[in-house]
Amino acid sequence: MKKIVFTFIAVLLSLSMSAQNFSHYTLSEVVDTAQYLNQNFVNQKNYFIGKPFSEVLKVYQLDLPLKYLSPNNTSPWNDKWGDMYINGAALSWYTEAECKKIFYKHINAICYIDVDFEPPYNIHFFNFMKIYKTPEEMALHLKDILVKDIRVIEKTSK
Repeated sequence: MKKIVFTFIAVLLSLSMSAQNFSHYTLSEVVDTAQYLNQNFVNQKNYFIGKPFSEVLKVYQLDLPLKYLSPNNTSPWNDKWGDMYINGAALSWYTEAECKKIFYKHINAICYIDVDFEPPYNIHFFNFMKIYKTPEEMALHLKDILVKDIRVIEKTSK
C-alpha cells in the first residue's frame, strides 16, 4: 500500500513539474510563424494556464512585435443588462489596419494567438475601448488576468 501511495505521489509531482517547464523555440529556428505560435503556445499551453496574461505577452514579444491587441468579449445576450465584458484577447504582429485589410479583403493569410481569460469578467468592454487606445496600454491593463486557454487561429486566403 505504501508503494502505491508513493508511486501515486511521484507521478503527481512529475506531472505538475512538467507543466511548469517551458522550452522556447525562436522564430528563426521554426521558420513558419503558425508553427512557431503552435510550438510555443498551443503545445505548451499548460505552462501558461493559470498564470497572468503578462507571461504570454513576455514570451510572445521575444520574437514578435505586439502591433495589435484585440480584446474578446462576452455576449450581450448573456448579461441581464446587455453589457459586454472582456474575456480574452487576440495578439497579432500586424497592425489593426493590416488585420482589417487581410480579414475583409481576403488578400493574404493570417494567423494570431487567441487567449481566453479566467472569470470573473469584470472589465466593461466599451469603457475599456474608450480609455485604452494602444496595444501597450491594453496589455498593461490586462497583464494580471489569469489565462484559461490559448489557441492559434489560422485563416488562409481564398
